[in-house]
Amino acid sequence: MTVDTLAVAPAGHITAPVRLDVSTAHTFRLALLDALDEGASLTVDLSGVDVLDAAGAAVLVGVSHRAAARGHRLAVIDASPAAHAALAGHGLSRCLLAGKG
Repeated sequence: MTVDTLAVAPAGHITAPVRLDVSTAHTFRLALLDALDEGASLTVDLSGVDVLDAAGAAVLVGVSHRAAARGHRLAVIDASPAAHAALAGHGLSRCLLAGKG
């Protein structure tokens, strides 16, 4: 499986796929970890996300913890209404959302 809408910029800016759910979570997690291995903090753009389920939220939380352990940060920006609602529903909007990019 490929995630066609995934884009990683050299500065650690990553655009999430339209569906950040159980079907894409593993691939997206690997992309985030690869970017984190480059040694930079990460900015994850959720502006195009239409679906974000518990698996997608778990990826964001897990990679955020890993980034913090390495002295870096994962910031979620430009969350679409659907992504914002999903993160809020999981109680994560305050700890993950950084605002506009």
